[in-house]
Amino acid sequence: MLNLLSLVGAAVIFAPILCTPTITLAQDDAPSVQDELDRPTRGRGPGRSGGSRSGGRMQGKDPLSGRVSTGSSIPGFSTLTAHKPDGSKVTFAELVPEDGHLVIVTGCLTCPKFLMSHRDIEAVAHDYRNEDKPVAFVYVYKSLAHPENGGWIQPFTLEERLAQVGAAQEQLKTKVPFVCDDMENRVSSALGGSPNSSYIVNEKGKIAFVSGWADGESLRSELVKLVGPTKVVSTPGDIDVPSFERPYRNTGTVVPRVEVTGTMIALQTEPAESEHPHYVKLRVEVEPSVLSGRAGRLYLGFHLDPVHDVHWNNLVEPVSWSLKHPPEKVKIDPVTGIGPRVEPQTDSDPREFLLDVESWDAKDSIEITVRYFACSEKEGWCKPVTQVYTVKLERDPAGGMAQSRWKRGGESGDGGQVGRGGGMADADPLARMDTDGDGKIAQSEAPGPMKQRFSFFDTDGDGYISGDELDILKERMQRRSRGGAGGRGDRGSSGGGRQDRSEDGNS
Repeated sequence: MLNLLSLVGAAVIFAPILCTPTITLAQDDAPSVQDELDRPTRGRGPGRSGGSRSGGRMQGKDPLSGRVSTGSSIPGFSTLTAHKPDGSKVTFAELVPEDGHLVIVTGCLTCPKFLMSHRDIEAVAHDYRNEDKPVAFVYVYKSLAHPENGGWIQPFTLEERLAQVGAAQEQLKTKVPFVCDDMENRVSSALGGSPNSSYIVNEKGKIAFVSGWADGESLRSELVKLVGPTKVVSTPGDIDVPSFERPYRNTGTVVPRVEVTGTMIALQTEPAESEHPHYVKLRVEVEPSVLSGRAGRLYLGFHLDPVHDVHWNNLVEPVSWSLKHPPEKVKIDPVTGIGPRVEPQTDSDPREFLLDVESWDAKDSIEITVRYFACSEKEGWCKPVTQVYTVKLERDPAGGMAQSRWKRGGESGDGGQVGRGGGMADADPLARMDTDGDGKIAQSEAPGPMKQRFSFFDTDGDGYISGDELDILKERMQRRSRGGAGGRGDRGSSGGGRQDRSEDGNS
């Protein structure tokens, strides 16, 4: 097994996977160990390499650095349109106060950085609002950065995304208003694609300040320069903003989750028209090797959408799926599958399957048909649903990254934790460093070099390093040591479901 701790002191630290579905940092952009050791540690605000701080913690390299700059303008700002929570349209130009500025912060319910940073933004907005300064604030709700966090999954319709906006307002108790990006993600694209960016703009969309990571202190500092200070400087606690809670991840309480040990990339998945809402939504991911025309694994996940408040009925036939593709150009195995039969009468766990891809011609799409029963306890109905999807071998730029897909080990027969290699806990780097046994690494537990660069390992910014984050770093280092080549590894199977194999490769 790769000795992760020994690699901590290597000459190159790989760029972390940030909380964004559209920005990918090249490994060559990552700072060296010496760069990180030399980075200033006092105060807040931008670092030498474009980093920013939130609550005194470095956020990592700014994903908009070198791409968006002050003095430039947001493309098409005069007509850039979003949706209010009631679905009506509004242009951003309308939101700018007369002779004033608009603060724009992007976010969603699955991005830990937004869930932390919005608290300080609320405090700044509160102070400027109370003193009637010519500044307005708005959150832009965008595509999910980390689907499955908190149980939320990517919506298919604007109505579903607006339902998530309503949930965000309720859960976060925000006073700053939300607007919602459209399903073409035009606003997010115009703003550069970072999941938690912040802008200060005038009525013409000229940028007075921009950061790829939102930070209340930086915003307040810039607003002091633009419109002057406020008499009162509030904290989130002063205005009763709820404290940050890391979004839970559905770990499979009834149906075990699939085991994936490397990176998976979301594919473009188009649902066909259906007489029913998509109570259950399909998510398709592949290993990077498949996108490169080589063999690899394909993930099928059928996830209940919480905005529809339905559940699985385990007293009827389980979910089933079938896959069609041109057999002479695409080889995927298996091509049919059936979900597990479980003892509880109802549950909300995803139904997941791992398939082997031997070859897939990028010019050819595949078609997936799913059959399931959707049941609403609240409305008292249960009905069969059949829905069809077309899947392209193309990365979905707005698909986000599911953080919960990586296996961290189970439980051994005598109660000890099984590590990634199947041994006891002392073979697992997480277990070795996790001195208080809470399943994650605090900065106080990290060894010296890792402590110095803690924020680069803590890629979701929650103040801890998880096994998921260690696995991401390990997998990247392994790819680097192999010169970028990635193997297929062991082939997994369904998360408790049954997969049927067809002789001709078609259903």
